[in-house]
Amino acid sequence: MFEIFGFFLLAAVLLSVIAGLVLTVVLIKLAMLPVALAAGMVKATLAFVGILVGLVVMAVVGPVLLVVGMVLLPFAIVAGLAWVAITALI
Repeated sequence: MFEIFGFFLLAAVLLSVIAGLVLTVVLIKLAMLPVALAAGMVKATLAFVGILVGLVVMAVVGPVLLVVGMVLLPFAIVAGLAWVAITALI
């Protein structure tokens, strides 16, 4: 009889320990919720700023690279033809 009572007591203690652990995990998750929300907000803000910076860089650097390419293209063609001519003679 006392063995059955001991098993019930052991089961009650184990269930209370498990319930305490679950409660602790739930409370920690609730306590960490503002931190997670803040981290998500920072991540979203940094992504938005990165997109804006990328668009501005493309808008500023893109036309500059286009003009540089158009100016340097004739020199590249002449240099390529000269290289072909020199290597054909060798």
